[in-house]
Amino acid sequence: MTEPQVWTLIGAFIGAMVALVTVMLAMTGRMFQGLRSELQTEMRAGFDRLEGVMNARFAAVDVRFEKVESTMDARFAQVESTMDARFAQVESTMDARFAQVESTMDARFAKVEAKIDHLDRDVDGLTRRRFDDEV
Repeated sequence: MTEPQVWTLIGAFIGAMVALVTVMLAMTGRMFQGLRSELQTEMRAGFDRLEGVMNARFAAVDVRFEKVESTMDARFAQVESTMDARFAQVESTMDARFAQVESTMDARFAKVEAKIDHLDRDVDGLTRRRFDDEV
C-alpha cells in the first residue's frame, strides 16, 4: 500500500467515482426538471380545462338566474297591479261608505239641532208664561 501506483489507482478510482456521482446527480436533476416541467404543463392544461368547464357551468347558472329573475319580475308586477286594483276598489268602497255615514250623521245632527231649537223655543215659552204670570 505504499507503492505510488496503488495510490494513483486509488486517486483515479475516487476521481472516477466523484465524476460518476456528479454525472448521476446532473442527470437526475435534469430528469426531475423534465418531469416537473411535464407535470406543470399537464396541471396547467387540466386547470385550463377545469376553468373552461366551470365558466360554462357558471354561465348556464347565470342564464337560469336571469330567467328566474325575469319570471319573478313579471309575477311581482302582476301581483302589484292586482293589489293596486284591489286597494283602489277598497278605497272607493270606503269612500262611498264614509260619504254615506257622513250624510247620515249630517241628517241626524240636523234633526238634533231642530229638536234643540224647538226645545229652546218651548223653554222660552214656558219661562215667559211662568214669569209673566208671577208679575
